[in-house]
Amino acid sequence: MESIHWSYYILLVLLSIAIYTDSTKQKIYNWLTFPTLILGFAISFFNKVGIVDSLIGFIFAFMVSLIIYITGGFKGGDVKLISAVGAWLGKSLILPALLYIFISGGILGVLYTIKNGTFIATYHKVKSFFLGILTPGIKAHLELRESINKKMPYGIAISIGTVLALIYPNLLNSFNK
Repeated sequence: MESIHWSYYILLVLLSIAIYTDSTKQKIYNWLTFPTLILGFAISFFNKVGIVDSLIGFIFAFMVSLIIYITGGFKGGDVKLISAVGAWLGKSLILPALLYIFISGGILGVLYTIKNGTFIATYHKVKSFFLGILTPGIKAHLELRESINKKMPYGIAISIGTVLALIYPNLLNSFNK
């Protein structure tokens, strides 16, 4: 584990604000995401990322999260926050961060349905959907389009995944050895 550059502590404060606003207001505000993005580009000179790598991280994070937004999985604030994280982390850390974010989101999603008492109903909807896809001759139901759950505050998963990428940037590479 490498030591974390001082500038990432600023990012952690900004992510903490995102957790708070997303958890309490179900919103990640532009007054947070846009300055985070600009600061990510500006600080890339100091944290060894570099402006070109920062731009690549931003574009990659934006494109991946935009696809999820278009399919209805993310809200706009999630896209902007992940894109800002991409600018901070650059091209070398954005892929591990996204993987950690999605793993964290999956775990938090399960916990969220358990907390809201909708785990069993959600499980049956997902099972029915995949059985319809995987079984020849059975038509997949569009049951997943309408959720029985409120939107989970994904800013939490974004923050957890980002922190994990900073602490364990090479953990995912260790599985290839």
